[in-house]
Amino acid sequence: MSIMISDLPVQPVAFWPLNKDYEGRDVSGNGHDALVMENVALDQGPLGQDGGSYFFQGSLSSYIEFPNNGKLDTKYSITIVAAVYPLAAAAGPILSYVSPGRLGVMLWPYTDGTGTNLMFLPQKDTDYSSPNHSQQALELNAWNMVAASYEYGSGAVTMWVNGKQVYSGTYTYPGNLATYARRLRVGHNGNAATTFQGRIACLQVYDQALWSQAIQSAMDACPYNDPPVAMVRRIGNKCYGLSAPAAIKNHTEASATCKEMGGSLVKVSDKKEHEIIKTFINERNDVTHWIGVAVSTGPWSPAYEDGTKVNGKWQPWAGNKDEALCVSMDKDMGCDWSPYPCHCKQAFVCASDYYEAASPDDKCSGCVNGATCKGCFNSLITTCDCLPGFAGERCEININECASNPCQHDGLCVDGANSYGCQCARGYSGLNCEIEIDECESSPCQNGGSCIDRIGWYSCRCAPGFLGSDCEINIDECESRPCMNGGECIDVVSSFTCNCTLAFSGVQCESAVDLCTKFEIVCPKPFYCVNQSGAFVCKFPGNGNYPGRRKRNVLPLAECSSTSCPKDWNCMVADDGYTCTPPK
Repeated sequence: MSIMISDLPVQPVAFWPLNKDYEGRDVSGNGHDALVMENVALDQGPLGQDGGSYFFQGSLSSYIEFPNNGKLDTKYSITIVAAVYPLAAAAGPILSYVSPGRLGVMLWPYTDGTGTNLMFLPQKDTDYSSPNHSQQALELNAWNMVAASYEYGSGAVTMWVNGKQVYSGTYTYPGNLATYARRLRVGHNGNAATTFQGRIACLQVYDQALWSQAIQSAMDACPYNDPPVAMVRRIGNKCYGLSAPAAIKNHTEASATCKEMGGSLVKVSDKKEHEIIKTFINERNDVTHWIGVAVSTGPWSPAYEDGTKVNGKWQPWAGNKDEALCVSMDKDMGCDWSPYPCHCKQAFVCASDYYEAASPDDKCSGCVNGATCKGCFNSLITTCDCLPGFAGERCEININECASNPCQHDGLCVDGANSYGCQCARGYSGLNCEIEIDECESSPCQNGGSCIDRIGWYSCRCAPGFLGSDCEINIDECESRPCMNGGECIDVVSSFTCNCTLAFSGVQCESAVDLCTKFEIVCPKPFYCVNQSGAFVCKFPGNGNYPGRRKRNVLPLAECSSTSCPKDWNCMVADDGYTCTPPK
């Protein structure tokens, strides 16, 4: 079964189907279309299809010549694949790099007394001639799928016929391959008298040595039958398809091809769509493409294929036309619209709706995670239309929304289905942890303390007299018992006061009061008043004491009464009188 180029494990640098549909055109997209097709004719192909190959007469004037725009200069490694039908005594190139006066890389069959051989010459870019690598393996008057490869690193030379490896050798002479020639030939190389007689189809060149599985895939691509739309891009609910590199048609044929595929030539109905198609063309191959606009003879009046008139701003030309014209996006005019005679053959752009496939094919029958199978161009292209948050051929991949690291400030991202959540580090909040929390916003500091915001916490600078994490504790300045001599301590904010006894004064009751003077104590002569330990006594000069008395009262000896001492004082009888002490 034929496969498409896009399905090959390695993309060719040139692929010439050499059949009636593509003639000498290169369908790889690299632009190596045949320059000369001299005395060759269409013939039956590998599967017996009419026009499936080209017949070479076996003469010096029967050949096809291709250009080398640089991409065919593989330099290091190479693989050549072809379908070959050699006739008796055939001895000429299947493909040869042509350099005037010297040999280039060649692949050809030749017949001798032992049979029909396949010969490969991995010629180096030196004066030294490469040895021929050959193997008797071809069948005359029959189709043979042949391939030959050279691997630069190991020097391995390998040849296959009909999927079977028939030769393995080495060639390690230094230097690059002689693939720099500006032209390549099939049938006759222009330097020797040897010519190929027979049929050739499906000629391919790769810039690396293919392995066995890749060789088989390349052979499976023959006969070549790529769809007319080779590159499709979906934008929204519409698909746009560019024609295959070799599928050029006149405007009528292009329109019919698009309709056969379930679409139509693209309308390009507004500037946005024009830019989409322009970008698509430039990315692909930058050639002129038909679009679905035509102009009848007479006054200029472009219309779409459904008959609707083109908006005025999309009419860059005017005047009467002597013939019907069709409109292209012209590569030489920056993909702006340009009229051409409708019979010209060009590439084209098809458009198709993107719809749910009625019968999903193998490519998207296994859609998962709620995806639906959708397609366009008669399901030429089918894909699983994923729900938001999923990707992959079957929508089996849950897109990791955390991959872009959306959570800021060391937040932990937790992936979900088309969503994510951030577990923020202490001190941050918001969808992406972008907000620094103001821990002072709730005014946590009490009693006039000032709040200092930190990341994830706060601190309080307390007013004098308070402490604690929130300044909630009023410092007890009386705890240290600052009041002396029986004074009573009274706590106030950031301070204290002392309520002293009558016998003491000062901030902390540290100073004794002169009771004799303050209370005008008069003692009988020769006694005198003396302050003593917060009290006063009448002291006799020498050793004894004499009971004191007030000016206003003369008290009996050794007797306490309500008038013995000032009010609320304590009276204590002594041997020779009494002592008055103030209240505590």
